[in-house]
Amino acid sequence: MNLSPDDLPKVRLRWSRWHRLVPSQFPPVNLFEDLGDPEDWETLASIASLTNPRLDTALGDLAKLPPDHRASGPGASYLVSPFLHATPDRPGRYHADGYGALYVAKTFETALAEVAWHQGVFLRATAEPAGWTGTFRILVGSSDMIVRDARGPGAALELLRQLEDYAAPQALAAEMRARDERGIVYPSVRRDGGECAAFFRVDGMTGPVQTDHLRYHWNGERIDIVERASGTDKSQLFRI
Repeated sequence: MNLSPDDLPKVRLRWSRWHRLVPSQFPPVNLFEDLGDPEDWETLASIASLTNPRLDTALGDLAKLPPDHRASGPGASYLVSPFLHATPDRPGRYHADGYGALYVAKTFETALAEVAWHQGVFLRATAEPAGWTGTFRILVGSSDMIVRDARGPGAALELLRQLEDYAAPQALAAEMRARDERGIVYPSVRRDGGECAAFFRVDGMTGPVQTDHLRYHWNGERIDIVERASGTDKSQLFRI
């Protein structure tokens, strides 16, 4: 059964705070904060790369995000990076084939559960020994835009909520991108009652701000403990 965007109602998604966790080993590319008009990015990046040969790798593939879909200004790199660094070998629930999406969660707890699950999948696949692993930045942003709403009941919507099979949501996302739609809001499948959103364009969005850092503990089978490694509640522990 294939879902069309027309099967989902449109809704104004007004979240005063959304949360996103990103690995700390990938620092923001400050050039996006300073480039100004997104239509000039290719030209300015080409000039800058003359004195920094590694800049092309840091910037990613600018062609993957059309100028009218881009964001600029403070925090812009956090918005555009998921698109510019998307690769076919790292598909997700609402992206595939080298296209990207910006995933966020309405609450910190939902973001924590989502990332802990996906990080656990990676660590099991690479047979990592038990111990503390990596740090993540906490990003906090906001949204006010029209998106499709997949939070309602119905057997058809259950296709979008399969734990491991992303075929239906990926096909839906591809059609939404073809229609130039902004995104979709949907229930988290990693935390009961949680809500997430996937955005396919970020123009008009205000860049998020970084708050604290987290450390994840891997027990050999799953992420079981998360520690707040910086900020006012340093050493606060969360059990997953």
